[in-house]
Amino acid sequence: MDARQIKALEMAFHGPCRAACVLAEEPQAQACIVDMDGYQARTILRELRSRDPQRPLILLSLASLSETVVGADLVVAKPIRLDDLVVRLVTLRERVRQAADLARAAPAKIAVSRRIDDWGRPAVAGDPQARSRAARLLDKGQANALIGTAPDIDLNDPGQLANAYYDPGRFLQSLVIAARDSAQVRGQGVRIQGPWPEIVLDPARGLARIADADQHLRPYGLQPAVLHQARLEYIKGPTLQPGQSGIVALDSLIWKLALWASRGRLPLDTPVDVPVQLHRWPNFTRLALAPGAMSIAALWTHEPQSLIHTAEALKLPQRSVFAFYSAAAALGLAQCKGGTARTSAASERTHPLDPVASERRGLLGRIARRLQVFF
Repeated sequence: MDARQIKALEMAFHGPCRAACVLAEEPQAQACIVDMDGYQARTILRELRSRDPQRPLILLSLASLSETVVGADLVVAKPIRLDDLVVRLVTLRERVRQAADLARAAPAKIAVSRRIDDWGRPAVAGDPQARSRAARLLDKGQANALIGTAPDIDLNDPGQLANAYYDPGRFLQSLVIAARDSAQVRGQGVRIQGPWPEIVLDPARGLARIADADQHLRPYGLQPAVLHQARLEYIKGPTLQPGQSGIVALDSLIWKLALWASRGRLPLDTPVDVPVQLHRWPNFTRLALAPGAMSIAALWTHEPQSLIHTAEALKLPQRSVFAFYSAAAALGLAQCKGGTARTSAASERTHPLDPVASERRGLLGRIARRLQVFF
């Protein structure tokens, strides 16, 4: 980056980001920020990865980056918005801290792999009794709104075990996933209409638009939906553009709908004593961060564990583990090894679908204009 960009970042870190991080010389850095629109950016990216393959990277880019370029790195779209940058920094800090906490919390039970441990290099000093700092990003009320308050179950009690399950096919979650899949096959967008606020999906761009605020959609996501009242209208041509009002990531919408529907329960037929395989680390920069999510992801990335053992090993309520699995399964990120859990919305659908057919200035730019006043 040029000197002006670096000065802008310094001001952002010191001010709005509340000194969550500081700029350092590259050899001492715990993470690196790369402007992918800069000169020879990809060459610089390869060199950074070559020198320290495990060091996290934040990539800034005007254009969308392919997964082969991004890998496990975090991405901030340009023009940079302050809230996007703060979320990435918090996610990055929690990854480092969670790795250190996981290594300290239960060394006898959980052998932390080099891959996970490397997120914590160099080690971050902290309270040796700290527990799941990621959960502290949510207050109790927010956590309850996401995953409910279901108590732990007794596996030997058939009645309690039955109450630990829900049928995703009866909820708005499955309708949105099925509409996404159908629109993707058609190469179109789709408008989902019904008693709920209108939802528009653009699978090609991975975007969704909700006609009203989150709190107005939430009641429909919590209860079994009247899916027979749904009407799908397919849309030709460009559907949604980043930056439009009400736009969210499509994955984040499905993730949140799954958390609301789950309420700390599991999809039908999910075995609680079979190891869970996490296929890919969730993109926590744009997903609602439920309590314990990062600890669970770190554990399953190292070695598949059953849902019950995960709750015991991480000392989390079962509802936190069950809710995380339900949301990850809805996105196809997790599956019980050898289990019969249904993660495809198409197979969960219980009603036929009706096939009827303010831009913000970038953070660096705003700060740079202020710099012209002061310097």
